[in-house]
Amino acid sequence: MLPIVAVLLCVVVTATMSVCFLSVNTGVMLATIVAIAFRWSSIGSALFWAGTVLLAISVALGLVVRSVMRGSAERRRQEETIRQVREQAERARRDERLRLAHEMHDYVAHELTVTVAALAAARSDADASQHRSRADEEIFETVEKSSRQALEQLRHALRVLDDEAEPGVDATGSETALPNPSTTVSLPRLVEEAAQDLSVVGDRVQVSVAEGVGLDLGAEDLDMARRFLSEGVTNAVKHGGLGATALIRAAPLEEAVVISISNSTGRSVPTASESTGLGLRGLHEEAERHGCELTSGPPGDSSRFDWTLSLRIPVPHDDPQPDDHAHLGEQGE
Repeated sequence: MLPIVAVLLCVVVTATMSVCFLSVNTGVMLATIVAIAFRWSSIGSALFWAGTVLLAISVALGLVVRSVMRGSAERRRQEETIRQVREQAERARRDERLRLAHEMHDYVAHELTVTVAALAAARSDADASQHRSRADEEIFETVEKSSRQALEQLRHALRVLDDEAEPGVDATGSETALPNPSTTVSLPRLVEEAAQDLSVVGDRVQVSVAEGVGLDLGAEDLDMARRFLSEGVTNAVKHGGLGATALIRAAPLEEAVVISISNSTGRSVPTASESTGLGLRGLHEEAERHGCELTSGPPGDSSRFDWTLSLRIPVPHDDPQPDDHAHLGEQGE
């Protein structure tokens, strides 16, 4: 019975213990076998060889068990790694779908909202007059421009979704990549474009831009400003209505650039569908990721505006802020 227990014990030790401990254990067992062989010298040779054979068998069995256990542990580690990789890939796919939804809202929904509002303004003007004026021509030019931009943005989204598309060619066959508009324009230019979008639907738009504001903004900051202005214009058109009054401001404030869009309420605009809330929610998330602060709601003062959307972009630097000397202009009717 004792030899069987000894063999089992050796197998367990060999299979589970470290290599260093296994070496020490094997040496001790060999020394024990030799001591027993010398103690009972009459049968010492038989005991020595029997013990040696049992030790060799138990060590071999232990090594086999050790190899099987290691293989099983390695398979478990591989399965866990595969599971984690799959989870990460699924999270990445979900994040990409969410990002694309925000992109579609920021670009395409904005352009189409301006298009619908411009058409509503054209119909309103047509009801008041039987003659097409220069203003009508400008409206239709803006409709064409916005429609083309919406199509290009849609092509860009399709190019991202089409994994098998050739480099530089999107799913619609366009060979030109869509550039990021924020990398080639300044903040005052972005504000001017936003004012033009509002004025073309009949809103009376005032613009207040501090001199030199936005010169120290990087490409990511300008892209954040563009997203903000796009969402602000979309909301002003959808909820402000035709003929509303709007004010767009951009000025430095305490090592930051603050951009705001305020609007009053005018005639209702038939903008096709209810708001999904995706724009503001996505804009809040985007602002947090960029370390910016986004606020929205009624001004809370005696202002003539009903709603204000404001974005604060931190710009830490040692240079003095530019003079808060704003030019104030009005566009639209």
